[in-house]
Amino acid sequence: MYSRQNYQIAVRPAATCYLYVYHVGKQGGIVRLFPGKTFLAPDNQLENPVKGGSICWIPGKRHWLKQDDTLGDERIYVVASRSRNAILEDLYNHLEREQNQGASSLAAKEAQEKMDRHLRTMMPTRVLPTKVSLSAAARSDHKIRTFEEVARVFEAPGLDAVEWVSFTHKGR
Repeated sequence: MYSRQNYQIAVRPAATCYLYVYHVGKQGGIVRLFPGKTFLAPDNQLENPVKGGSICWIPGKRHWLKQDDTLGDERIYVVASRSRNAILEDLYNHLEREQNQGASSLAAKEAQEKMDRHLRTMMPTRVLPTKVSLSAAARSDHKIRTFEEVARVFEAPGLDAVEWVSFTHKGR
């Protein structure tokens, strides 16, 4: 991905579940993209639990998130749980409190590292493909035209699953 590039996240859970989506930046900063309304389009009424079988768009089907200018390796985690994941919610709430209270950068960094470690420990042991194969048409303009183009690449075995995408953020 490139600085200022638009992107969306689309998830189609197999069954009704609680969905959590986090973006971990180069500096280790963690942003919760979902749940919450901060990163959803105004007309997107998506909330937990999300309905199985339907595509959940973040921020919305016709809206986009925009990549910032910080370059480096980044990750997006998608967590699906049968019930509320109180541990993830508590870790993120603690991280937000540290940041909002003007806590020392060390305390905020420790909270970020703790949450990132927790997300990593939730990872499945299987290895996901490192590159997504795109059709010739998608490669020609460097865009993925449909959700289905990549949906078949990431198949979670069931609920209580964690998937992640790692990418390098480059300058233009």
